[in-house]
Amino acid sequence: MVCNMPVQILRSPQKSHNSAAFTLIELSIVLVIIGLIVGGVLVGRDLIATAAVRSQLSQIEQINTAANTFRTKYRYLPGDMHAAEAMTAGLYRTNAPNITGCDGYYATGCGNGDGLLGNDSDYQNGEGHLFLLDLSVTRLVGFTPPTYGYNSGPTDPATFLPAAKIGPPHYVYTVSTNAANYLAVSGVLHYCGFHLGASGGCETSNVMRVADAYSMDTKVDDGLPQSGRATARMLGYSGNVCGNGSATGFLWTGVSTTGCWGDPTTAATAGSATTCYDNSNASGAVQRYSISQNNGSGTNCALSFAFQ
Repeated sequence: MVCNMPVQILRSPQKSHNSAAFTLIELSIVLVIIGLIVGGVLVGRDLIATAAVRSQLSQIEQINTAANTFRTKYRYLPGDMHAAEAMTAGLYRTNAPNITGCDGYYATGCGNGDGLLGNDSDYQNGEGHLFLLDLSVTRLVGFTPPTYGYNSGPTDPATFLPAAKIGPPHYVYTVSTNAANYLAVSGVLHYCGFHLGASGGCETSNVMRVADAYSMDTKVDDGLPQSGRATARMLGYSGNVCGNGSATGFLWTGVSTTGCWGDPTTAATAGSATTCYDNSNASGAVQRYSISQNNGSGTNCALSFAFQ
């Protein structure tokens, strides 16, 4: 007797096509998306930095133009006009204490008509302070500083100086040296007054990104930190910036004591994460911005622009 029993064929289990693992195509798509996101972030950051650089240059040119407009009308730079003429024009001038900063030893010659804003490498008060006051009173700039008492000591810079467009803690101020006037952009911790030193007034800092300093210098000048209209200098207390001395002056932002004052230096300077400029440690070579160090991201620079 033949039994018609159904025959079951055993089959090996097949792998499901609904596996939770990513395929190579899916992984490729994810990596492309991540790359686009990262690229977009980097591009956005670069665009923001570029916009800040352009805004900073525009601010410098606006103040420069305002100063020239003032000089055309009054025959003097703002802050440099003699007291009698200035008061006739309705500007602030007095020798009394706690008014304009023109009193005191370091502010002698304030408003003397010599074409310079301060006594060679003077502090931010005196004629430098009157510079902003004069532009404010004549409505050539939007920033409105108060009058300043010379012996008041260190003060919040935001009260007396226009904030720089490059971003905090940068401010814009005037400085003169070697018969030339400059608009400086650097970090400022205290408004420069009577007191000096690390715990006193005139505390500035070179905290501008190397890449930003190089970008601005290239746009308006020769792209070199120690020549031309734009130079890597700031008003500072030498004990902080240079590591030597105890005076305030117009200083190069180099990290070594070599060439911190005065003329440009071609001393051997090695590039590092803390340099604004270097010459690849080659004595006699021209200094260049240290943009090869960390892609110029180091906050080691300051920049000053000669008046035009």
